[in-house]
Amino acid sequence: MTNNIHIVGLGARTPLGLNVEASMAAVRAGIAQIEEHPFILDRQGEPVRLATDPELNPLSMGPERLTEMAETALAEVCTTLGGKAPNLGNIPLFLGLPEERPGWTKNDMQVVHNQLTQKSFPLKLDPIELLPYGHAAGLLAVEAACQKIQAGKEQICVIAGVDSYVNFETLEWLDQNKQLATPYHRGAFFPGEGVGAVALASDSIVRRYGLTTLGMVKGIGTAIEPHKIKTDTVCVGEGLTTCIRKAVSGFQFPDEAIDGIICDINGERYRSEEWGFALLKLPEVFSDPTGYDLPTSCWGDVGAASGPLSMSMAVNAAQKGWGKGKRYLIWNSSETGQRAAASIEMNS
Repeated sequence: MTNNIHIVGLGARTPLGLNVEASMAAVRAGIAQIEEHPFILDRQGEPVRLATDPELNPLSMGPERLTEMAETALAEVCTTLGGKAPNLGNIPLFLGLPEERPGWTKNDMQVVHNQLTQKSFPLKLDPIELLPYGHAAGLLAVEAACQKIQAGKEQICVIAGVDSYVNFETLEWLDQNKQLATPYHRGAFFPGEGVGAVALASDSIVRRYGLTTLGMVKGIGTAIEPHKIKTDTVCVGEGLTTCIRKAVSGFQFPDEAIDGIICDINGERYRSEEWGFALLKLPEVFSDPTGYDLPTSCWGDVGAASGPLSMSMAVNAAQKGWGKGKRYLIWNSSETGQRAAASIEMNS
């Protein structure tokens, strides 16, 4: 990147907490919120195990569920910024959403967009651009925001990702595809839900308002994996390797090796093998390639929220003294082939 991109605000809502502090403290403590659902059953009549937001109505399963979560995290990040810079004007929001799937349609995406445009936040989030690309969507939103700031078209942007698997059709689809963690499926995952939000700003806006820099986005990389999950082809990590190389191209190895890794490996064999193949091609990049953090073990698979929540986790770890070092890599892998990675450098 030719210009600095500062992380200046965070927001989150997960099954572990209604804000960044609560959610990340629970992850640090290894608290898991994966439990039996009160009335959703798998094909054998047993309660489905997943991580859900305990404050949400369990009967709510439409786009309103995602809107309610997103509203909380966006209000948090806007409150943080608004306290120091109340006159920022319109701030574009790049919002990562799930890919189309049973229980989630293009119409649902539009409902979320329409509902959020009607919400009142401490700062004006407008326009709202949707990126419905699943797990990689949050980091694709980071790429879109960074491009705007690098080009001088925007000085500050908010990126977010929100997702929820709490839907009858969606869970049945996962079960049919052997992706739902049950006693009769091996190599499957526990569904979750949540939202992460991150504010990104240029050097000039940070200086003008005296904003606190929580970290820096040092690189972003995206790619398409030609050998997708649920196909007969063999994935050898082509797309993931490409996007990681782009994301870390600004570092000098081995002196500036990546210290920490946060990703969306969730128990599926495909994802673990993809990462393994990528590591074989990137031996010099990481201080400890096996020491990656998997918050999916605490809040389940959070889909499109994975990237922003992982960024918040890396920043919080640095702030609270439990991080693995100064430099972090975040990477995410979508079902339809999108791959994205971002490198972050902390101030401490």
